[in-house]
Amino acid sequence: MQEQVSGSPWPRLEEVSEASPLLLVGAIGTGVLFDLAVRSGTAALGAAVTVWALVVVVLAGRQTRSPGAVWCFAGAAVLAACLVLRASPWLVLPDLAAIALLLAAGVLVGRSGSPFDLRCSTLGQRAIALLPRLVWVPGWMLRPAVTLAGRVTARRRSDALALVRGVAVAVPIVAVLGVLLGSADPVFASFFKVDRGGDPTDAMLHVVLVVAGALLVGAVAAGLSSAHPAARAGRVWLGGREALVVVSVIDVLFVLFAVAQVVAALGGGAGALRSAGVSYSEYARSGFFQLLWVAGLTWLVVVVVRDAIPAQPGPQRRALIVAIEVAIGLVLLIVSVAHARLQLYEEAYGFTLLRLYSHVFAGLLAGAFVLLGACVAGVGSSRRWLLGAVGALTLAVLIGLNAVGPDDLVVRLNVERAQGTGRLDVDYLASLSADATPPALAGAAGLGPEDRDALMRRICAAPGPAGGGWESYNVATRAALDARRADCGR
Repeated sequence: MQEQVSGSPWPRLEEVSEASPLLLVGAIGTGVLFDLAVRSGTAALGAAVTVWALVVVVLAGRQTRSPGAVWCFAGAAVLAACLVLRASPWLVLPDLAAIALLLAAGVLVGRSGSPFDLRCSTLGQRAIALLPRLVWVPGWMLRPAVTLAGRVTARRRSDALALVRGVAVAVPIVAVLGVLLGSADPVFASFFKVDRGGDPTDAMLHVVLVVAGALLVGAVAAGLSSAHPAARAGRVWLGGREALVVVSVIDVLFVLFAVAQVVAALGGGAGALRSAGVSYSEYARSGFFQLLWVAGLTWLVVVVVRDAIPAQPGPQRRALIVAIEVAIGLVLLIVSVAHARLQLYEEAYGFTLLRLYSHVFAGLLAGAFVLLGACVAGVGSSRRWLLGAVGALTLAVLIGLNAVGPDDLVVRLNVERAQGTGRLDVDYLASLSADATPPALAGAAGLGPEDRDALMRRICAAPGPAGGGWESYNVATRAALDARRADCGR
């Protein structure tokens, strides 16, 4: 049975699990890692360790036992590992966004529910209910410490004094030993490196970042510890007859587009192209971004219209389902046309990350429409699995991109194309991230002398990444430095 909360945004004690002292300690430790990660200026090992620490602290504190929430946090931990492996902004930014969304999804699943049983409206209701509760997160986290302090009796004060005396003796000893270890190992010394500029705002920034990281852990833990409001019925935006009219009009529009593709393929429409001042080759290579926008917007429309399908069997239900399935089939045709046009464009002008991601987005859209078609057809109708399935598909695609390496793939495709056509955009390849450096240097041997020398010169002349502590470590950056030393002599 789904847990319910009171109408007030402020929780009663019985509605929220108690925070543990270990949670407070773990949150502070994670806050320190968060400070190091942010100040490193790169989303690398420091960011990954921060995410791992957050996941471990929250799960070890048993704030949730929901398998759905655990899977969301596990997905965030996997993507955090990708931050250490890849350096391309085209991957790092989606990885960070996906990590944030997975952590938020884990909180919204919380103590009850599954990602495959929730609707967008339900998640929205839970998010709105949790937002006011973020105000009491600091007090909720500090409550165990305050309680523990209140239990210190006169009998235990001697133990506290002994602890203070022990710390006073240990500090100078540890300081001497730490200085010696730091002088022997620069990596160990980097753990305690402090800016000596004397700027008080710098120390304040440390405090702010540590507190922000600790509060982030507290917000996640408190969200998991809170009971969720009972789900309200989702609003139906269209009736069955109105929805049938909307989908039927969309079907007619898409059929006309399909006819236009057939006419163009058979050589017709030449007059229309001439009047528009567009050659057939330009026509074939254009419009793919607009087509992808059409597909994406149609997916949202169909998701809304799907709620208008009558629950009871009858002619109107069958007609609406058939109309939606026809629309989905026609959209898949549009996605395939966009994919084909993009391939023609790449054959003429080469491969870029934007064009590669357009292919990926087209494939993801096609998969989302297949899932939507299965949902409309009644597959697994006992559960609200569409949102979770699309999220899982998106996560799988993102992990696959991290495994393949888009920069690496773009370099190899352009080098293969250059070997056949003799055309290579050296400036673009040299502008890619550290992920592209080893394959670019390796592929230069197969290029013509002019392109090879130009590519080697551009890559070898580019400034290397700035040094940093352990929190800035990245596998791709390290591999790029090694490749430059081997092929560029530096």
